[in-house]
Amino acid sequence: MSQDLTLNLNVQRAYDFGIEVDSKVLACSEVQQIVPIVIENNADVSNNYKLKIKAPGFVDVDKKQLSLAPGEKETITLTITPNDNQVGEQDVIIMVESEYGSIIRERKVTLDVQNCFEHNVDIESEVTMICGFNAFDVNVRNNGIYEEEFLLKHNGVEWMELSEEVLKLNP
Repeated sequence: MSQDLTLNLNVQRAYDFGIEVDSKVLACSEVQQIVPIVIENNADVSNNYKLKIKAPGFVDVDKKQLSLAPGEKETITLTITPNDNQVGEQDVIIMVESEYGSIIRERKVTLDVQNCFEHNVDIESEVTMICGFNAFDVNVRNNGIYEEEFLLKHNGVEWMELSEEVLKLNP
């Protein structure tokens, strides 16, 4: 006598993990910025992970491999060091692959590089006579995105003076 027995088998991945990173990052040219990437092992077993990034040359990650126990988190550092020639929006793709389960997760970070501290200084060529002294107008403009304090100095004869030595300017 034979009998058929039907069983339902529910197979679930036991190697789940998560990635936390900001999806949009503002970076200033000529200023190094650190962006944290948190990787968490959500599985009940330890696992090893490989990290890769597709990014411009001024972006790097401090670790390419890590091992995490069940429930453990680790923060990896994405270092951004753009110069003035790299202003604009660019994408950074972070790829993490688990050794067990071969799960691949990707996160896209939109990197917006700006000239945050740009300024302009113009010295008027027209001379104004004030009380028998020659006066030149110096125009300082903050073209950046943050309020800045400018310290003004001159490299000239001792009797020459600036009417202000410190300027605090909004963009």
